[in-house]
Amino acid sequence: MHSWLRLYHDIINDPKVLKLPEATRWHYIAMLCIASMNDGILPLLDDIAIQLRVTAAKATEIIAALVKSGLIDKTETGFAPHNWNGRQYKSDVSTSRVKRFRERERNVSPAVSETPPEQSRADTEQSRAETRAVSKSEKVLRTDLAELLGPSRPLDLERAGIWLSKGYTSTMIIEVVGEVLARGTNVSSLNYFDEILAERHAKSPESSRDIAAKRDWEAAARLWKSNQRWPKGHGSDPDSPACECPPDVLAKHGIHKLSMRRMDA
Repeated sequence: MHSWLRLYHDIINDPKVLKLPEATRWHYIAMLCIASMNDGILPLLDDIAIQLRVTAAKATEIIAALVKSGLIDKTETGFAPHNWNGRQYKSDVSTSRVKRFRERERNVSPAVSETPPEQSRADTEQSRAETRAVSKSEKVLRTDLAELLGPSRPLDLERAGIWLSKGYTSTMIIEVVGEVLARGTNVSSLNYFDEILAERHAKSPESSRDIAAKRDWEAAARLWKSNQRWPKGHGSDPDSPACECPPDVLAKHGIHKLSMRRMDA
């Protein structure tokens, strides 16, 4: 059970939420609070009705609307907020880590007072994010994201590492971000892409490493075909004879194998 939950500020721009009647938006926030008190799942209908201060019939109507909008999922055992585990992940706040963090704080400033539990968790997460080693693949992804976002969107790129840790490929991430920005969406935080990436990743079929790798080449070829961007983690681009992209993938996307030059569709 959580004493607090994460509510990303970009929720005010979520199309699923914006399409709801104003009163139902508040009911959705209340549902998140109820789920947070019940380990990520919603309790029995009567309990929900009591906590929403509505009748059971009204609670049923609210749940149906949220299920239809994709904000609440029907599970084998009941109902739960969509992508709860992805957004409300458990923090790594083991006793030893917290102890080391507080020891460092005492060494820097002995006069600092004890912080509330909620703030301690947030500080520990921030400390962990700032001090962890950044892998080469994450550095490359951050560079690609910064270039794609442009100087007008100086967003925090910390989520790049989180996405990679979830098994998302760099190419899929760049592809999704590019698609959203191409629609002219006003993005104020990379948190905006969490749910989109999770859904795109979930739709990918379970497969062997070879199939997964080929799927990554597919995404790279699509990016190249659309705007001649080639992910740095994929070696030489199709303009080079050293390009390692499978010939059948290049051919599928109209990229000439002999000259390695793009063909007009």
